[in-house]
Amino acid sequence: MDDCADDVLDAEYETLVPQPAPELPLSPNTNNAAALPDGLALLRRGGRHPEHRAKGAGAFWVAAFLIAAAAFWTSGGHAMVEWVVANREQASPLRITDLRSRLEKLGENQFLVVDGNAINIGTRAQVLPDLSINILSGNGRTARYFLGTTRQRLFGGERFSFSSRFAAPKDGVKSVSVTFRELSE
Repeated sequence: MDDCADDVLDAEYETLVPQPAPELPLSPNTNNAAALPDGLALLRRGGRHPEHRAKGAGAFWVAAFLIAAAAFWTSGGHAMVEWVVANREQASPLRITDLRSRLEKLGENQFLVVDGNAINIGTRAQVLPDLSINILSGNGRTARYFLGTTRQRLFGGERFSFSSRFAAPKDGVKSVSVTFRELSE
């Protein structure tokens, strides 16, 4: 066992003396070595030299945005944009205008006459839903009458004139309104 003890070393270490850094050639734009930050100073806020701070940052973000927009557009974004535009226009380009109502007497009977126009203020053709004529009587009851439009298409700027006559409520008429009947009704 004594023979093995000579082969083992407890520890060995070596001391190194710091060497001076090799001199880097200066570029024509820099006039001293302060342009190159030392060590971890590069990680501190503002540790970079002002010349190096914002080069290419704007171009990077513009390119990133354009790539993201192109990916969105080609993966179906164009269909979503078209759908939003179409639904915004279809939200309610149809309007009721020039609504008039009057009571007329014919012999012993009294009638309520309702006239008006449905107009398409949009640019695309729209299917005109049936009209719902709502009559609020003097006693607070509402009677609804539906006027068919044969679901005809109204082109942009086109109007559909309507007129209808009803037996007037015995309690009188408080108000008359005309709306578009929901397509699901």
